Amino acid sequence: MASTTLPASVIRVATAKHLDAAQLRRISARLKAGDSKQAIRRDEKLSYERVDAVARAMGWKRDWLAAAVWDHRRTCVIDEKEVLKRFDAGETLQAIGERAGITRERVRQIVRDSGRTPRRVAQKPQVEERRRERERQRARARLQRQVDALRRRRDADKRLEKTLTKANALWRAGSSISQIAKTYRVPSNSMGWYIFMARSRLGAQWFPRRIGARKTG
Repeated sequence: MASTTLPASVIRVATAKHLDAAQLRRISARLKAGDSKQAIRRDEKLSYERVDAVARAMGWKRDWLAAAVWDHRRTCVIDEKEVLKRFDAGETLQAIGERAGITRERVRQIVRDSGRTPRRVAQKPQVEERRRERERQRARARLQRQVDALRRRRDADKRLEKTLTKANALWRAGSSISQIAKTYRVPSNSMGWYIFMARSRLGAQWFPRRIGARKTG
């Protein structure tokens, strides 16, 4: 069995994690081949902890990663003129990096080494203009809210004036407070308070006092 060639510590860990011999052979072979633990976990449908335990017992390290990255950097030819041309045209560092196959930080280093102004400083006037535009939008929104509030208050005053005019007509026609309150579906005490406030603030022409309306003892 291939698993017998593995160290005893690896076999003990596999037994503790309830891995059979076939799974252990596949995991160990893929780890030695340099596959990632995430890929092994996905293909074997195992938890990350079980794969990681075997990898730790094997002393697994992805030594191939550094070499692969170095090969990519050594073979990747960066056209700095094209990078600077796109930067001068207004493209973002992220967009340039995606086109050139390099990171955003590497693009920033190329731009910095060329003596050009970093994008953050170059875009400062644009950022300031956007900030001013946001402030103008907030000011317009505040003004619109104030206008809407005044319009609602004006409409409410008109409705109140219309209601008081009709109630005053009913009062002059001889209707009682309870009858007027029943017409507008409000409590009698509330209607009495409305009549009192209209009489005291708007003048004697509103809801004039009725002589003999209240009997004295």
